[in-house]
Amino acid sequence: MVYKYGMQFLLLFLGVFIFQSSNAAINDTPCDATLLTVGCGAKNTLSNSGLIGSAVPTPLCGNYVSGDIWVSVLVPSSGEIDIQTKSLSLTDIAMAVYRETSNCSSTITFIACDDNSGNGNMPRYILTGETPGTKIYIRLWDKFNDEVGDFDLELSEPSDIYCLMSDAVMFNFPVDTCVQLTAASVNQHGCAWYKHTVDFSQNFDNIFTVYFGNDDNGADGMTFTFHNDPQGNVECGIVGQQLGAGGIQNSVSIEFDSFYNFHSSELWPDHISVWTSLNGHLNPIAGPVQANANTVNIEDATPHNVRLSWDAASTTLRIYFDFDLRLTVTYDFVANVFGSKNVFWGSTGSTGASYNLQVVCLPIAFSPL
Repeated sequence: MVYKYGMQFLLLFLGVFIFQSSNAAINDTPCDATLLTVGCGAKNTLSNSGLIGSAVPTPLCGNYVSGDIWVSVLVPSSGEIDIQTKSLSLTDIAMAVYRETSNCSSTITFIACDDNSGNGNMPRYILTGETPGTKIYIRLWDKFNDEVGDFDLELSEPSDIYCLMSDAVMFNFPVDTCVQLTAASVNQHGCAWYKHTVDFSQNFDNIFTVYFGNDDNGADGMTFTFHNDPQGNVECGIVGQQLGAGGIQNSVSIEFDSFYNFHSSELWPDHISVWTSLNGHLNPIAGPVQANANTVNIEDATPHNVRLSWDAASTTLRIYFDFDLRLTVTYDFVANVFGSKNVFWGSTGSTGASYNLQVVCLPIAFSPL
């Protein structure tokens, strides 16, 4: 289905649609659509406040009435885009996708419509087989246009698993979805973020494999970090004892510290603690406790299991190491730290003057209960 648009007047004749957009609000028509990016860091919070109908023909799904939001994106070299929405105050929206053949004032072609293939009642569509560089228009609206609010739109390439920052690289140990956060080298720091956010209003329970190296005198350790930093999943923190998480704003980090910094007041055995950070400065809220219930050393050339279990109703996080519950934290992270229920998540690690090879095996997706 092909629609044509002009800039100065409205004509409806034989499927040709031309509309006036000179007084349109930003994101209110295709020609006023904000150009977004695909890939790491591409979480966008959008609102339907103050928007009206765009005069584009009614989509084929999602109980469209009016108040549609338009954004655009250029197709990456893979020819694929994973278009995913996450609820905030709006929890039941729909989406249509169009292809531009010339420019916004010429012709766009309808591709697809979706209203509930994502989480809950939110839309998701995976675009494939497109020519790189083609402009794609994404149209979003609240069903029946009876609510005003916001939601998140995330754009990525389906083939991407993680966003790897600084020294982090993919590593086949023991499976090919593992990440080497640091090599056995001085002053390394690496961050691996999953490409989509996790919803802290839902329960989750996940098990990870971690490897801290083979040198008991090595350093420094790693974290599992959840955050809503303005830099998104292109952020990475500081080397050394802050384990690659220091400096990340609006964050919660579960620290697995494998090096004793004698000038600090930290626990001597390799240990677990939990920090929060609003402005990049670390604030300990739980722990430290010895990481392994049976030994003081976790840099033992052996993979270990870490389990993180979140109960949203009680705002309780449980942290297990090698299947033993080591730390329980009850804290409203959404209200007190993140400011949003949809947050980035992943793992960070660092070395300083001492070092170890440090590897984490993250799940392909966070598993809600």
